[in-house]
Amino acid sequence: MVSIDGIEKALKQINSQQYVLNINGIYDENLRSILADYSFEFYAAKLTLGRDYDKNDFWGLFDAIKQDLVKYIYNWVDIRYYNYCRFKPNYFYGDKTEIVRAMLESEKSNK
Repeated sequence: MVSIDGIEKALKQINSQQYVLNINGIYDENLRSILADYSFEFYAAKLTLGRDYDKNDFWGLFDAIKQDLVKYIYNWVDIRYYNYCRFKPNYFYGDKTEIVRAMLESEKSNK
């Protein structure tokens, strides 16, 4: 539950910054959709942990949540280099070398 609370807090933090991210061309429909999917799955996980299930039902539900999360993480691949970008809240992508650096660093960490 503690981990889920932390993830939900991080998702809310990203959503609270959507205007700054949108101005800088980051918060698009793709990102909004991915964040909504993550929010839904972690909400489902929280509900599952809050109820009393037979252990087979419990693990069946968590396996389904895990498979959905794996699919959503795979969808994140197109924008994963954002995790490595350093940008100011009022200026993004002004330096093309920063974009290339972030993409290379992202690729290196995924090998």
